[in-house]
Amino acid sequence: MDSEPFFLEVNDDFPVDELVHQLFVEHAALHPDRPALVEGDKELTYGELDRITDSIAAGLLAGGIKAGETAGVYIDRSINYIIAILSVMKSGGCYVPIDPDIPAERLNFIINDTGCRHILSESQYTDKLSGFMDKTILLDKLDLSVLTPLTEPPAVSLSSLAYIIYTSGSTGTPKGVEIEHASLLIPIKNQIAAIIHGQQNMLAIVAAWSASKASSSFTR
Repeated sequence: MDSEPFFLEVNDDFPVDELVHQLFVEHAALHPDRPALVEGDKELTYGELDRITDSIAAGLLAGGIKAGETAGVYIDRSINYIIAILSVMKSGGCYVPIDPDIPAERLNFIINDTGCRHILSESQYTDKLSGFMDKTILLDKLDLSVLTPLTEPPAVSLSSLAYIIYTSGSTGTPKGVEIEHASLLIPIKNQIAAIIHGQQNMLAIVAAWSASKASSSFTR
């Protein structure tokens, strides 16, 4: 594999007026056959990842998600975790990462506090999500043999929310921190520069998105 950077050259011309998922779509169009995600013996190319996330985003839109609306991502760090994030972003929504290991009380609080009407998860978590299955999409149960194109991506701006991440809060009550799309670009630019210098993989990009390390790797 050659050493061309993930988002072309990282310099003063870095596109600070585009959204992260738009940059991904542009790169996928340029290099659809390059590996994008690797987890164990499972691999997705940029083209495959683009088509899958388009289809899930189209499903979210058909299900009524609105621009800026929250959607829970209740999945451990994995390929499906990245698929969920990209899908919500493409739908115009704001993703809410939820650790599957948190207590039920905290889970209920976060979902109710954010007003999530959509949750992306996997079948291994159905017991924990028993009270929310009417709003849950199980990514590992989707039929990916027929994919729906995303014909009209919703309008999202740099000031739109990209995600909300919850901390424990100083009083012990979970507190949501809202992150706009514009706030993602500078740290991601810095991460890309470090990756190009160190010839590392794109794991740091995933970390920048989710504010914690992911177990699967983005590759250039």
